[in-house]
Amino acid sequence: MDFTIWTNFLLQTLLIASASTLVFGALVGYALASAAKLRLWSSIALGALVPVGGVLTLSAIALARRNNVAKAGETQRQHATTLHAERWLLFGFAFISAALICAMFLGWFNVSLPYLRIGDIGAWGTPLGAAVVASIAATAAAWLLSLRMPSRISAILLAWFGSWWLFLSGIFLAVQAPAGELARAFGGVQYTLGDVLSLLHVGTKTAMLTLPDGVDPHALGLESTTVDLASINLGASIPDIRFDVGPGWWAMLAFAVGSLTMSAAIIRQHRKVASGAGFPPVSSPTAFQADNKSMTPTARTPESSPWSRFTSHQP
Repeated sequence: MDFTIWTNFLLQTLLIASASTLVFGALVGYALASAAKLRLWSSIALGALVPVGGVLTLSAIALARRNNVAKAGETQRQHATTLHAERWLLFGFAFISAALICAMFLGWFNVSLPYLRIGDIGAWGTPLGAAVVASIAATAAAWLLSLRMPSRISAILLAWFGSWWLFLSGIFLAVQAPAGELARAFGGVQYTLGDVLSLLHVGTKTAMLTLPDGVDPHALGLESTTVDLASINLGASIPDIRFDVGPGWWAMLAFAVGSLTMSAAIIRQHRKVASGAGFPPVSSPTAFQADNKSMTPTARTPESSPWSRFTSHQP
């Protein structure tokens, strides 16, 4: 067995896990910087460089600050987002939703032998399928939370699922070479079915099997089409096994990258509108505030409505 391949696989796994954790922590720090009243880069560094502990610390600080604001009776003004930003958010949600839907109908694994093609293995009916369904539900929830204005909760939700799928898709895309090497190493072990049954203390009875037409007995390590089952060499055909990752994993990788990008975009838009950078508050009855009273529109009342000019002169 070539241990170099497995060493590289372990290093790749560690690198992918570190990158996924770092990206998620950085996005959480980006989202909670204003809520925790911390400097932006300090919050990002705390979330990214201190795994788990940094995220928990930021969450605790943000929750404590929010409770203090609520006890003081202060209210935070909410602001509307721009039409341009809404279009980009809608496009982003459509992209990651399409990636999830495609992943449900694509093959995730492909295992084949020189004489037999097992076919594509999908996600339906497997734990991976349940994880995809959970990702679809999370994406829908994030979209609903962002309908009125960009939401930090939706951004963190997308970052959580995106980082997990980034880790899993990266692992399975990197596992192809080690899996093939493991199959070839197992195929080099000379064990028959009778040997395995004897090791398990299972009695073996002589049973003859006739292979169907079209099956090459030499591909199975057999000399004729009628053989004793106990004499079958288990590793004869395994060295030629082929293991490939299907397009379903590439679709989930696209979902992961799209979700992380969407998370960053939502947080950026939330910070922009929360600071009131040119956006009118939703809860305010006025659209603009100006020093000149003539330029300050007032809340609409029945007396100041457009219909008042038709009713004000009636006796």
